[in-house]
Amino acid sequence: GSSTSQLCKTINMTADPNIQQEKPSSTMSTTASTNTDILTLVSNALGGKSVPETPEEAAFVEEILAAELNELSLVERDLILFDVHGLPTADEDDPPNVNEYFTQLERALEESSSEDKSAYELVVQQYPNYVSSNEFRLMFLRSEKFDVPKTAAKIIHHFNVKRYLFGDGEVMGRPVKLKDLSEDDMESLEAGFIQVSPTRDAAGRTILLLAPGQRKFKALENLMRTMWYTISTALMDEDSQKKGIVAIMYKRGTPLNREDWEHLHQVMWVREALPKKVVAVHQCVDESLRPLLAAHKLFLLTKDLRARVRPHVGDHEDVLFELQTYGIPANEELILPDGSLSLAWHQEWLGMRRAQEEEIQTGSKDDGVILPKKFDVLFGRGKNTREHTGNLRCALLVEMHLERYEKANKQEKTEITRQILAQVHDSGGRFLKHDKKTGWQEVDRDAAREKISHFFRFLRSKVVSEEGQPPESELKRVTPTPAPSSQGVEGQGEPSSKQFRGNDI
Repeated sequence: GSSTSQLCKTINMTADPNIQQEKPSSTMSTTASTNTDILTLVSNALGGKSVPETPEEAAFVEEILAAELNELSLVERDLILFDVHGLPTADEDDPPNVNEYFTQLERALEESSSEDKSAYELVVQQYPNYVSSNEFRLMFLRSEKFDVPKTAAKIIHHFNVKRYLFGDGEVMGRPVKLKDLSEDDMESLEAGFIQVSPTRDAAGRTILLLAPGQRKFKALENLMRTMWYTISTALMDEDSQKKGIVAIMYKRGTPLNREDWEHLHQVMWVREALPKKVVAVHQCVDESLRPLLAAHKLFLLTKDLRARVRPHVGDHEDVLFELQTYGIPANEELILPDGSLSLAWHQEWLGMRRAQEEEIQTGSKDDGVILPKKFDVLFGRGKNTREHTGNLRCALLVEMHLERYEKANKQEKTEITRQILAQVHDSGGRFLKHDKKTGWQEVDRDAAREKISHFFRFLRSKVVSEEGQPPESELKRVTPTPAPSSQGVEGQGEPSSKQFRGNDI
């Protein structure tokens, strides 16, 4: 639209790739400084302009950015494609000699020539157990793919930004909590501009949703603290650290204004301070916002991130369909046609975080809001639970062991349930039960084994109903099947064949 074109013209008149925002000094290189070469190339191609002003110019810039991929090696391009499409790579695993990296990182932090290490040194003096813990440092090493110099710079930058946003009190020695946010911060957080999706992508990765048109804040710091809290909480999940995060930016209709553009520069400064590994970025816009999409990639993303961006330009239904081709669930109840995000799940997520933070004791590990993974086995009723991949897989494992289980004594049955439990755990699966206050929680081994025993009892009841009553001796040997309860799994109708089906439970 004309307003988008006018904004792009304004940016062209004021754009400076080396602009610095008024904030504490940082050891991290700015995104803009790493983009100088490509900005020069674009400016020459557009007759001196830095930003495309029409969809046609945006398409031309996209071609230049696509050609940038050719500077990457074949291996680098393949790794990025694997990440974008959710295919497994070696980057998801920690190196076997991780302790050596801890030693190198300690040395790099001590020898750092950063202009301002005061925030980091403050934390080392007052909260050494926090900043020196393997858990904390491993999170940063993973985000930089175990590049030690970059990791050291990011840790120093992290505490500079954290002190700027939250002060130098005891919050510097622990993760940020809801109680650290002001009333204005909470208003910004509750607006739902940034949300953690309730479902993972097909590769089991956390999805971060951003709706720029939904931002609400009185001061920019409100927005920055909102982003810090949400992203940091998502990173409590170890899979988010190892597999990375998929980001979806969804904006339709209303263009950014000049003030928005300046805010984005400062928000990116916060982004660089957090130990997140972004593996894919999906920018969903309508045709009128295409020039700004190209400008966003030019000014605010590094070369590596630009290679991971996939634009989706079109109407709402087409965009959701394209996201599905990347293994991203099309949640029409969450992502709305007007470019906004529903607040229903976000409010539930915030409620679970409040309950979790109230219950967690000082010094205890906070795993954040648990999002079920592919091979998790879920307790409870309902179609989503019955058809969850982990439940179907566990049902298949039970079916494979049924004949042996039926002939076993009590001790042997216990051993069979332990073997199935081990198979679920070995694949990264957990046994999860939903709590109304705190969300999904992992149950203990005894409860997990009882869940597996319930699978066996349920399967046997189906076989009995299909084949008629078994011999009297069998009835004496096997415990009658109890009716499914709210804590177990739900049966749905009679099966059409003897074969056990996952959607029966």
